[in-house]
Amino acid sequence: MMKHSSYRLAAWIVAACMIFLFTSCDQPADPEVILREALANSEKLASCEATYRYSLTYRSEEKETQVSTSVDSTYFSDPFRLREERTTDGTASTTYLDAEGQDTWYYAKMEDGWKKVNVENQDRSPTKLLPSLSLLKSAEQPKLVREEEWNGTPAYKLELSFPAETLQNTIAEIVAASGMGNGSQTLVPALLESVPPLFGYGYIARDSGLPLALELDATDALNTVFSNIDGESVRITVSESIISGTIRNPNSAAPFDLPPEAAAAETMEAAG
Repeated sequence: MMKHSSYRLAAWIVAACMIFLFTSCDQPADPEVILREALANSEKLASCEATYRYSLTYRSEEKETQVSTSVDSTYFSDPFRLREERTTDGTASTTYLDAEGQDTWYYAKMEDGWKKVNVENQDRSPTKLLPSLSLLKSAEQPKLVREEEWNGTPAYKLELSFPAETLQNTIAEIVAASGMGNGSQTLVPALLESVPPLFGYGYIARDSGLPLALELDATDALNTVFSNIDGESVRITVSESIISGTIRNPNSAAPFDLPPEAAAAETMEAAG
């Protein structure tokens, strides 16, 4: 009798351990850890390619204004080198940051040809230099939405909260272009205080723990901001305000060299 009881007790213990193991494996991933590790892994990137897209469409009275910015970056950490191809409202430019020992040189094409300037104390961190990662670094309060594929890569989809300051440049641009507030220096800070909770989504690769993409639609938030102004004759309606970004080819970006005309750039003194 005791022998059978011992068998039953052993079987119960084994079953309990198996249940514990399986339930432990089924525990959802911690979104705080996912985001923190994604940013830490980003800092260790040897190279990557990144995109950043910003689009804004709004109407002030009868005039519709469209603003767009795209940034395509290629980053290398050692030796440090960054190429940035930027297009703003149809105007394109390419700039470079390039290391020479402890010095960092910034290269840009001016009206009279290529110029370079020595940039002191340049932060070489990808989370500082790549707009998508910089925005992700400001994100707070991550929540795990689900696991799904992003562009064929298994990923964690996180809901992210962003600070009101994320919209500071957008609000300032609309205020200045529309003539709102008659040049008041306090209007933009006041409007920032009325920004409602701002949410977006981030996609983090499940295997590598690296960021894949970022999406932020601020259309409704901006309409809330500009609909709460008392006594203002200028009326603003925002039909689109979207920020998106991607990180591609981590640690395997295509190498590039400074073009000959940039390499021969004339040296300028840093302003200030």
